[in-house]
Amino acid sequence: MRKTRINIVLNSFPRESETFLNQWILGVYDLGYGVNLLINSKKKNKHEQFRGTNIEITYKYSLRVILQGILFFFRYQSLKISYYVAFYGTKKPNIIHYSYTSLAVDNIEALLELQKTGVKIFASCRGHSENVRSYIDKERGLKLAELFKVVDKVHCVSQEMLERMVRDFNLDSTKGFVNRPAIKVSNFPYSPKQLDKEKITIITNGRLVSLKGYVFGLLAIKKLVDDGYNIEYRIIGSGAEQDNVLFYINRLKLTNHVVLLGSLEPNRVAEELSQSNIYLACTLNEGLSNAVIEAMSVGLPVISTNVNGMPEIVFHKKTGFLVEAFDSQVIFESVKELIEFKGLELLLKEARNLVTNEFNLERQIEEFHQQYQSV
Repeated sequence: MRKTRINIVLNSFPRESETFLNQWILGVYDLGYGVNLLINSKKKNKHEQFRGTNIEITYKYSLRVILQGILFFFRYQSLKISYYVAFYGTKKPNIIHYSYTSLAVDNIEALLELQKTGVKIFASCRGHSENVRSYIDKERGLKLAELFKVVDKVHCVSQEMLERMVRDFNLDSTKGFVNRPAIKVSNFPYSPKQLDKEKITIITNGRLVSLKGYVFGLLAIKKLVDDGYNIEYRIIGSGAEQDNVLFYINRLKLTNHVVLLGSLEPNRVAEELSQSNIYLACTLNEGLSNAVIEAMSVGLPVISTNVNGMPEIVFHKKTGFLVEAFDSQVIFESVKELIEFKGLELLLKEARNLVTNEFNLERQIEEFHQQYQSV
């Protein structure tokens, strides 16, 4: 019997490619927690990655939740509070962990009612909601600050994020903790290669959205091609900005140098990384990139923009190259410098050691376990 029950609240059922969610869920389950996934959507999934486990799944509009919400109405006299108390409190958990703060900010009244029953509330700050939305939408920022007053613990993916949440949204620092992203290192074996000046394959893995900064990467690729370098730029990912990315590829006459691979399963991602020469992260906003961790693990030199939590893993000319965002010229120059960089072998070893020691999945899951036990 699993004594401690945890409800993990998700926007949707995690895709197999969302390894950061799947590994967290399975890691917590393997530690002996009773895990129930609360899916904040109607769409159901085959649940292939959780077959063979006793992980439970509750969808937002399941009949059981609706009926329980109706019963709770006589207590709370509010349809919204009644429904969300029923949903979040399914299976009477000890802990509710919101995978994103965006899932909790509009239901604070329900959280308060759940806490009266002894439930402890966790919320994760992972990136866009805390780095962008809460700054451009004043009301959202106020809701985030209110949420921080209510929850028991706040998980941040970087020290930079924790310090900023304390400074800008009045998070009590004693509630916050840093647990950086992590990977299963054995899935990304170390196989560094020398850079071949005859042909350089550059790769990026990320959603096709404007904040990933693809336009600056493509402008840098254009400069490299015009400078005589034989470059192939391979992009893993899909998203709303795909048409814009295709527009820039065509406008810059890069159709023979850029390949859009779409979304790939984890094993294909590892394969593509192992066949590349440089990993490029042009992002304008990033909590701390799992994709960069994966690239460093396989022995790819990383060029990353200096945004948010990225300096906590990419140390300039020690574990990678750190460049200013919004600047295609500096990306262009960094690629050229990296091709000639004499300390590449040592840099790659340092990067791999950093991932192995500080960004491994076992450490991440143990940190979550310690935080859950602390409440």
